[in-house]
Amino acid sequence: MQEFEKTFALARHGDEKSFLIRKSSPDDAAQVLALQETICRTLSKNQLFEKLTNAELFESLKTDVCLSIFCEGTLCAFTLMIKNRITPRHLGHHLGYEQKELLEAVSFDSTFVSPDYRGFSLQSLLLALKEEAARALGAKRAIATVSPENDVSFNNLTSNGFEIFDRRVMYSGVDRYIVVKAL
Repeated sequence: MQEFEKTFALARHGDEKSFLIRKSSPDDAAQVLALQETICRTLSKNQLFEKLTNAELFESLKTDVCLSIFCEGTLCAFTLMIKNRITPRHLGHHLGYEQKELLEAVSFDSTFVSPDYRGFSLQSLLLALKEEAARALGAKRAIATVSPENDVSFNNLTSNGFEIFDRRVMYSGVDRYIVVKAL
């Protein structure tokens, strides 16, 4: 993904705010990890969200597509897309993909939005930007996982063309849909 930085305004219930979106860097890691902890503390059910490990985050900040959204200098949303590369973290392994198929697909990994900024459609914006980046990388498919109990994320994915491929226990023993979209 090309380097970029863009400022835009979004409104929630008449409350308009200015946001800055840019490619994340390793310098953002502490803020990303802190926001992730905030997300985990505020969820009613911990199984709705699978945390990134420090190692996964640092690997992706150097290798993959990571985007951060800020409002007044505060990190309010983050997303991560694992590029179409061979890695144990590629969700295509769960679908039985061979090497060629792994190189034709990307994994839409974590996306999280601060509770203070929910309702500004930041998750949908990040989803669209990841799709754009995936197409630029030549990917033919995007794969994601979502908790069947996470209605907001599930609806964002399915309303953007993702379809359920499978439902299974994953990660640390939590129920997930695996969803796929042709790009």
